[in-house]
Amino acid sequence: MILTSVFLYFALPATITHNTKPKNTFNAVIIAAFSLAILLIITFFVSSAFQGILNVTAQPTLGSILSSGFSTLGIDKVVQSTEPVLAKNPLITLFAFGVIIATIETRFLARIAEALGKFTNIDITKINIKSIALFVLVSLIFVWYHFNAKGVNANVALFLTFIFAMISLILISRFKEIESATYLHVFNNTLFILPQIQGG
Repeated sequence: MILTSVFLYFALPATITHNTKPKNTFNAVIIAAFSLAILLIITFFVSSAFQGILNVTAQPTLGSILSSGFSTLGIDKVVQSTEPVLAKNPLITLFAFGVIIATIETRFLARIAEALGKFTNIDITKINIKSIALFVLVSLIFVWYHFNAKGVNANVALFLTFIFAMISLILISRFKEIESATYLHVFNNTLFILPQIQGG
């Protein structure tokens, strides 16, 4: 995934970049924080609505919602697979999974969406039925990756991974930059990783 994302980053043409809008960092951070709050609210309702159906056996609490929301991208599987390599390097773990992987995966989403948009003549900077359909396709690709490469197999986690990708793509489309979606991904991964390295 990382190698594929790096290849796509350089190989595919891009008009939407991290800093398409200069001096946008403050706004992007606020948008990302608001989007993360929406993701956690969705997580709460999904976990509550499908309790006992989608492998959710306990009544959701704030702690379980935060854990579920922040772990929807299979970070726990990847971190476990790298132990004990990064076990004694919490800062490297935090930077690698909280920042680098989040940034690469966000660019993967953006590049795939933009490439498919050009191939199908769909303007991804305008939210309409065609672009939403394209976002659904890209989000399903994102879910497929997390199912196959990261070993995420819980129904709720896969569904929330889909929602996460959709929110990211809508941010990219609405604001015509990758910065806010990148920060959303960084916040999500970092807030999941922090308790893991503190507990270790």
